[in-house]
Amino acid sequence: FTIELVEKDSVGDVNTAVAAMNALIDAGIHAVVGPVITGTTSAVTSVANENEIVMVTPSATGDKITTASDYVFRSCFKDSYQGVKAAQYAKKLGKTEVAAMYALDSDYSTGVYNAFKAECEKLGITVKVTETSPTIDKEVSFETQMQKVKETVGADGFLFAPYYYEAIGTLIVPQARAAGFRGIIMGADGYDGVQDYMKKDQLASYDNVYFTNHYSAESSDEKVVNFISGYKAKYGENPTAFSALAYDAMYMLAAAVEKALGGGEDAGVLTGAAIKAALDGSSVSGVTGNFKLDETGTPVKDVVIMKYQYNAATAAVELKYVETLKAN
Repeated sequence: FTIELVEKDSVGDVNTAVAAMNALIDAGIHAVVGPVITGTTSAVTSVANENEIVMVTPSATGDKITTASDYVFRSCFKDSYQGVKAAQYAKKLGKTEVAAMYALDSDYSTGVYNAFKAECEKLGITVKVTETSPTIDKEVSFETQMQKVKETVGADGFLFAPYYYEAIGTLIVPQARAAGFRGIIMGADGYDGVQDYMKKDQLASYDNVYFTNHYSAESSDEKVVNFISGYKAKYGENPTAFSALAYDAMYMLAAAVEKALGGGEDAGVLTGAAIKAALDGSSVSGVTGNFKLDETGTPVKDVVIMKYQYNAATAAVELKYVETLKAN
């Protein structure tokens, strides 16, 4: 059998996502890879369940995206898992006092922060100051927050700030350094790809910037090496973790479809219930690791710690693998 790809763009909008999902169902699709972000995925989970259409999201990390006995799965870990691992890494570094900052309007940012704070409490780490911003992507300055962070945890302290690309790349990191904060700034997978937003005159700010991620492109694993080679040949650039997660999501779904067909029956009899049954509790060997889906359809997997490092010799920021934190 050949898998036919039918594409729709949600443009990051919940209403567009619902319309796109309904259009796909009307077109007779058997399963969906996507959407990409938590907000649009949340908007269409009920549509998937009502129509018994399996949906595998590569990168919607919101905790409530997958629940027991539904038709929604993912290849990424969930927000709270990243927050827990970030706190464990702070503990591993010997941190006893930390600062945190998150965006009030973002389920992603608040979810990761809440898990980080809860795990810090378990580990005996004091969150000495928590700063916020009204939005995750519409701010023009974090100068006040950065000054408070420096005053509270010191110039060489630890700041956990789960934000996305532009806020990190053009505001939070350079403004923290301008305020005299030299310590670790750490986030979650929303930091992957931040280098595309860094300004050339601010690149030296990018030392001591860490984040939890789904895989490392530096891995020598054959699956990773082959994936990166093929991706670069086709697109002319290195893949981020989001591309790797989408790759794994597609192969998770393909394996489930093959199992659901049971060895060559007509594709017309393929059902969502059969695909779901094939995915439930399945084990995956993918680019982003070897993992098993829990009872909700979310992977339990290792977390990779990555960091941005400024190379003065080349005047460039490099993305480096640090270590792997094993799954709980």
